[in-house]
Amino acid sequence: MNTVTSHSGKRLRRQYLMSLIMIGALLLIALFAYAWFSIDDRRSDIRTSIRSQSEQLKVSLDEKINLVRGHVFAMRRVIENTLARPDLRDSDLAERLLQTIGVPTDRLAADNTDASALTVDTGSLHVTPGSPTDSTFQRDLAAAASFLAQAAGNYQWYGLFEWSYYYDARQRWFLIYPRLSPAELLRATRAPDLATAIATLLEAGGTRPVDLVGPRNNPQRSMIWTPPYEDAGNKGRMVSLLAPVYRSDEYVGVIGTDVTLQTLSDVLRTHAPETGRALVLNADGRVLADEDDALQGTAHDLTFPQLFPDADMNGPDWLKLPLSDTPWLLVVHLDDPSLNKLLTKGIRLYLGLAVLLVLAIAALGVFQSRRYAGPALRLAAFVEECETQEQATMP
Repeated sequence: MNTVTSHSGKRLRRQYLMSLIMIGALLLIALFAYAWFSIDDRRSDIRTSIRSQSEQLKVSLDEKINLVRGHVFAMRRVIENTLARPDLRDSDLAERLLQTIGVPTDRLAADNTDASALTVDTGSLHVTPGSPTDSTFQRDLAAAASFLAQAAGNYQWYGLFEWSYYYDARQRWFLIYPRLSPAELLRATRAPDLATAIATLLEAGGTRPVDLVGPRNNPQRSMIWTPPYEDAGNKGRMVSLLAPVYRSDEYVGVIGTDVTLQTLSDVLRTHAPETGRALVLNADGRVLADEDDALQGTAHDLTFPQLFPDADMNGPDWLKLPLSDTPWLLVVHLDDPSLNKLLTKGIRLYLGLAVLLVLAIAALGVFQSRRYAGPALRLAAFVEECETQEQATMP
């Protein structure tokens, strides 16, 4: 009878432990099953989160773009107002600019300290040698000079722009801010003389601003973004926002400002989504900005097919958001490796929770077996022995 009772107690203890193990295993299976069946929901949540973060990135880019548009609009407005109201012009500033014309080119190329004599604090004037300084020139110069104070204030406040400038519609002269001495202009353009240097700058890397926004190509008088180009002033690759300047129906010039592609890439890196890759493309598919700095050190255009040779931008892994008042597109690529990395991170959380729960149940089972279930089973065995033995051993 003692053997039977002993076996019965062991069997009860074994059944008790097995029940705890089964509960732990079922709980573990349930947690894994939940994680498995929730992958699709988790994937959808990730895409929703990335979309929300991408929209925030779009807002940040739109803010920068609006600052550039506001800067160009304000400069154009002050010039056109001065053309319409000559009494508003700064005659003293125009006169000081006129005094910089006619200094010998050979001395400019050799002199690095001529900026104080040849430029004003708010910018500089460059005129093709031999150009007539007639009344039309003086009228347009006096009006164009009014943008320099506007540019100086915006540069100090925002620090976003590289160059701001006014090009004469006849392509004989231009004003530029910050100031650029003729010697610096010659060195930057690597031109043999001032006339060639001015022609190179007016060419603007092949974008030809005066023609691009003129009445033939831009009869609606809109602001126009240029394709990316290499800056003649050694600032790197950039884009320009240009606006035509009119005096009634007379096309008199172009006002514009430059923003480097690196500035746009910096915005992407600062506000990029937690995963994926963000780019800005223009209407031709050229890359204007890249979160991964693919444009760093390049002196030529980089296109979308070059970065993603076999990609289908219309696929589900691509998020496309048009940027306000531009022909540009913010593109966010959420590739499978990045998505799986986030999914694995979520599964690891479930796995860690499951392991902790199983260990907790196992520890509870051992504790209960030693402190409660074991003594209770031994006491039950002692009661059974008392029924059959007169001298049963008390546990």
